[in-house]
Amino acid sequence: EYYGYVVYALSLLSWVAYMVWALAPGLFESVGITYLPDRYWALALPSWGIITACFVWLFLQLHILYHTPDRHSSATLT
Repeated sequence: EYYGYVVYALSLLSWVAYMVWALAPGLFESVGITYLPDRYWALALPSWGIITACFVWLFLQLHILYHTPDRHSSATLT
């Protein structure tokens, strides 16, 4: 139960840091962090993630359909 809280806290902290980086990068510079990736990546990484997830979902659906026996096959009888 402690590990779940740690994972939750770290994911929340990561999300807040990401949002600050994406929306107000000047806050990191005031703390002393001068190198940050380009703001292009604030949109590119989530976009790539969503497209990858959609591709994996589509590939799995097509894989399941490809390996499903024919409707008239005796393997489909239960």
